[in-house]
Order: sequence, then C-alpha cells, then structure tokens
Amino acid sequence: MGRTKKLTDPSSTPRSSGWEREQSIRSYLHAATRTHSPQREAETASQEIDSFPSTLARLSPAPSVMSETQLPQESEWRAILPNLLTKADLEALSDRLGRVVREEVAQLRADLANVEACMSVAESETRALRTDLEHTNSTVTNQEADIASLTMWVDDLDNRGRRMILRVRGLREGDPAEHIPDILKRLFTQAGIPYRWGYPFSLSAKHGPDQHGPDQVTSQVSSEPWAYHRSKYQTGWRDRFSNHRLGRK
Repeated sequence: MGRTKKLTDPSSTPRSSGWEREQSIRSYLHAATRTHSPQREAETASQEIDSFPSTLARLSPAPSVMSETQLPQESEWRAILPNLLTKADLEALSDRLGRVVREEVAQLRADLANVEACMSVAESETRALRTDLEHTNSTVTNQEADIASLTMWVDDLDNRGRRMILRVRGLREGDPAEHIPDILKRLFTQAGIPYRWGYPFSLSAKHGPDQHGPDQVTSQVSSEPWAYHRSKYQTGWRDRFSNHRLGRK
C-alpha cells in the first residue's frame, strides 16, 4: 500500500498562532507610526512603553512551559523582524518624549515666573499700604497735638476774657462811682502792681446786683489799645493781680 499524505487545515497548524502574533505586532507598529498632537504623542508613547513588555510576554512563552516544538519557525521570525522597533525608532520615540517633557517643564517655569511676579507686586503694594498707614497715623497724631494746642489757646483766651471782669469785695455802697477807679488804683498799688505811665487798662465801676450784696461792686477792666503792644507789661499785671484777693476793710 502506498503512503497517503495527510491533508491538514492551515488554520489548525502551529503557524496560526504565529500569524496571530504577527498581526498583533503589525497593529502595534501601525499605532506607533501614526501622527499625533504633542499631548496625544505623550499619551501614546506612555501606552506603548507600558504595553511593550506585555507584547513581548505574549510573543515569548514562559521558560517553564517552553519547548522546542513551540518555538516559531525561522520564516516566522523573518516576517516579524522587519516590523519590530529599530534603534532609530526608539531614538525617535525618546526624542518625542523628551520634547514633550521639555515643553511641559518650560510651561511650568513660565507659570512659576508669573506667580513670582504677582507675588512681588502684592508685596510691594503691601509695603506701600503699610507706609501709607504709618503716614496716616503720624498725621492723625500731629493733628491731635494741634487740636490740643488750639484747645489750650481757646481756654486761655476764654480765661483771659473772664479775667477782664473783676469783682472787688469791701467797697461801700455809699462810695461814689467816680471815686471807685482811684480806690482800685490804690488797691492795685498795695498788691504790688507798679504804676508806670498809667495802668494799661481803664476802669469803669458800677454797683453789683442784689445777689452780691450791697457792699459789692462790679468793676469792668478793659485794656487800652496801646497796651496790646506791651504784652509783657500787660501779662505781668494780669498774672500778679490774679494771685491776690483785693479788698477794703
């Protein structure tokens, strides 16, 4: 009997598994050669690097189960090798990844520079506000001092206005009004106020109201116009006279 050659289905031969691996590598290489945007390129490169070990693992069975009959044939390897990544492809992929990373780093540096500029502006404005606040506080302090000084001047003027009216006790109600200026001059002389070229004021006397008693006389003391030019003399008699109680027994 002659030997008959057994016909087999090509799909059932071990070559079918090699063909599937070849198609997987072809699809992998086809995805790697497509053009993308920089962001898409970075994502694709990351996916390629992540999926490359798993692709190699599918192509190379584990050593524990590998046998001589499972190794691909030479023809299969020759068909696969032209489609594998070459050194130039890996260098291009590395360059693309490096370019994307450098662009991201440059953008981050620009953002940091912008943030630093904004911080510098904010700090300068804060210093300017602090300086303005200190100037405002100093101005308010000076104004308070000026107001206090003006208040003292007003009080002094008011006090001087009140000191222009003298109430003298001890004058008899029967004394004529025309004699009262002479009596007051004698009292001023007794109090130690010197008489030089006349007193720098004029005296006008009238009897006081009933609530002050019949023996009290209100004397109005008014400075003469020329006396304002003799401030030392005028102030002297006022200060000295304010420290004495004038009266007549």
